[in-house]
Amino acid sequence: MIRLLDTFLEHIIDPETAHFKLFFDEKWNSKSMNVSFGHDIEGSWLLCETVDVIADDDRLNRIRQWALRVAEVTAAEGTSKDHGIYYG
Repeated sequence: MIRLLDTFLEHIIDPETAHFKLFFDEKWNSKSMNVSFGHDIEGSWLLCETVDVIADDDRLNRIRQWALRVAEVTAAEGTSKDHGIYYG
């Protein structure tokens, strides 16, 4: 579980955009510029649920900071005026 969390931190969450990268080659190079706001917001809370299971304060703090940033970006960029999340 710890390796999976580290993989998200190192490769999947884009540090510049706070979006999850979606497709990769075998060397973790991103193969797509697509954004999935649904995956971003769902992934942010799933990461928080996962990190709650382990006893690692460093990862807990890092994951929670990222999850909050992903959620903020999703709210700012990925929601309509009626608060729906954009699809596609």
